[in-house]
Amino acid sequence: MLIRALFAAILAGIAAGLVMTTIQHFRTTPLILKAEIFEETAGHGHKEAENTAEHKKSETNKAQSIIQNPNWEPNNGFERTLYSFLTGILATIGLALVLTAISLLINIPITPSNGVVWGLLAFMVFTLSPSAGLPPELPAMPAADLTERQIWWWGTIVSGAFGVGLIALRGGLISVIIAIILFTIPHFIGAPQPEDHETSIPAYLIQNYVANSLFIMAITWVVMGTVLGYAMKMQNLIKD
Repeated sequence: MLIRALFAAILAGIAAGLVMTTIQHFRTTPLILKAEIFEETAGHGHKEAENTAEHKKSETNKAQSIIQNPNWEPNNGFERTLYSFLTGILATIGLALVLTAISLLINIPITPSNGVVWGLLAFMVFTLSPSAGLPPELPAMPAADLTERQIWWWGTIVSGAFGVGLIALRGGLISVIIAIILFTIPHFIGAPQPEDHETSIPAYLIQNYVANSLFIMAITWVVMGTVLGYAMKMQNLIKD
């Protein structure tokens, strides 16, 4: 049973990853490239304002840092696109495995009839709720401490998952009320925020990126839940 579930999760992850990365290539990647241009422009403007001596010193330190701690990055174009596809598919396979594990843990199977519901609930818990406090970010955007953001992000997901699970397993008005409280607690606490929100990226670019990112993840989760439901059904038919 575990092997069948693993195979179904991998299949669903690959399908969802292909859909996600394809849409990202046309919808969000161009926005990221534009944001990187604004980031580079702002960096050049800052460097021009520096004193010549300090500028040379900074460049020397930077060169030494690169030699000591080289950070490889794929080249723009085919190489960057290829690595984006691969990392995206690996990420969705991991998410599909998580979704499958939850299904097995609470003993509620994912089927073709409820796969879309599973996908929408996963989108709400894993993407929509955390994004209310920590929306998707473009390069050069200010952000709070990474550890603090990760703690808040995981806390939001865990509380949301418990809320959804409570409704699914127990039902009733009391469970719904408790679930709503669990969903709202992280947002009452508030997500970690940077000290300064100033950025060189235009507001319209940020808004488009956030909207497109949420739209893409909604489609990704729905595709994942649907394919996972059909894959599990096919596994059971093969077994029978």
